[in-house]
Amino acid sequence: MLTNETSTSGTEATVLDPQGTEKPRLLSMRQAAAYLGFSFWTVRDYVIQGLIPSVDMPPLAPRSGGRRRKTLRRVLIDRADLDAFVASRRRRTPGPID
Repeated sequence: MLTNETSTSGTEATVLDPQGTEKPRLLSMRQAAAYLGFSFWTVRDYVIQGLIPSVDMPPLAPRSGGRRRKTLRRVLIDRADLDAFVASRRRRTPGPID
């Protein structure tokens, strides 16, 4: 079980682990899978289907002689989006499990 404390400073929330160190807000798909307790492939499928939104970072200035990239190849996921994903799928009423 993950234990997180949240402290707010201004408009952004910082997630602290039990030792009080700051955790990153943006997670890779592998980190997101570990956070949710899913496999990498399940998180990848949810991102492709649009169930979990990903963060598009702006391209950096190209290196001299390098080609300009439109976006990063790395997919980043906001921790708040993962929490919202879980909250939106909570079962409100008892019933049969599909």
